Amino acid sequence: MAELDFWLWLSLKENLGHNKITHLLEIFESPEQIFKAAKKKLAETAGLSSDEVHILSDKDLTPCARVKEQCRKLGIRILTYDSPLYPDKLRHIPDPPYVLYVLSRKRINLNDRPCIAMVGNRLMTEYGRCAAMDIARGLAAAGVVVVSGMARGIDGASHSGALSAGGITVAVLGCGLDLAYPPEHSEMMEAISINGMVLSEYPPGTPPLPQNFPVRNRIISGISDGVVVVEAPEKSGALITANYALQQGRDVFAVPGDITRGHSRGTNSLIRQGAVLVASAIDVLSEYEDVYINTLKQCINNSEEEYKEEKEPDSAAFAPLTDARYDGLSETAKNILTRLSLDPVHFENLLNATSLSADELSSELTMLEIGGFVKTLPGKNFILNV
Repeated sequence: MAELDFWLWLSLKENLGHNKITHLLEIFESPEQIFKAAKKKLAETAGLSSDEVHILSDKDLTPCARVKEQCRKLGIRILTYDSPLYPDKLRHIPDPPYVLYVLSRKRINLNDRPCIAMVGNRLMTEYGRCAAMDIARGLAAAGVVVVSGMARGIDGASHSGALSAGGITVAVLGCGLDLAYPPEHSEMMEAISINGMVLSEYPPGTPPLPQNFPVRNRIISGISDGVVVVEAPEKSGALITANYALQQGRDVFAVPGDITRGHSRGTNSLIRQGAVLVASAIDVLSEYEDVYINTLKQCINNSEEEYKEEKEPDSAAFAPLTDARYDGLSETAKNILTRLSLDPVHFENLLNATSLSADELSSELTMLEIGGFVKTLPGKNFILNV
């Protein structure tokens, strides 16, 4: 049997938990040795209950074969803890996932790239959305891998910002990779799998159970050098990720927010407690210039020059069909862009102005937003992203 079978067999013992598996690996050194251990040897192992001995005495590999076949059909790669492509930073957290499922068209090695997580509220404001997209875009343009959870709100905006810069982004899910969750992010998931990777510690077929997501957050921070929190109330999943980051020795950053809004109380509190205040991607990049000197130094200099020269866009001068960055778009996408400006346009007005169905228009707008061409505003309004 291959080593993969032993890792899968061990990881699929759901009732053991990460800490127990870590304890077993410290004693037996490898999953193969755990698999081959006799029941008597397991019973003599300190820290194992009789129920856990019974679980480990089941040597049936049928579930492993089933998972491998599912992954083969879905194009999912399986990374084990001892794989050279397993994220090294993740390997050293207290409770690492010993198997990762990976959906990606590319063979990306996260070990030689700076990685920054971006998390925040699902019910984001327009300010939060713009901040997340702009910071993620700047990070990705500098060669940083943007990591998030593909949830509604700040997560989705962060992935979109990274994709719009042509950068690499990683989504960590709390379900199997055969599911897009939330469902409305299915196209985003496809785009991420093409330009980055989608990860999960859960095998195909695992539903998005509520208890999976707080646990998932330790992976988001675990594979990252630091975590940027954009809009978070005092009790939120984003702050769970920030707490994991602190426990793992990661840097914590926060975008300041409106002091009158509950959405910002968590982020403002983090800043008060010592988190690095972030107003742009440069604030994050400058923290890692010495660590990733060859990757980031020139990018930071270029970004600083761009900020110096930055001007307010002139809406009257904007001509989308004559701008070179629109050359690769379909005629349908271009037609939608000609109906937009820097003034909000409602979805229904766009629907009436085009020959598209509601589903077709929604799909086109999603891809245009991922590409960085349009911005979504509250109330199903849209503007050009210049």
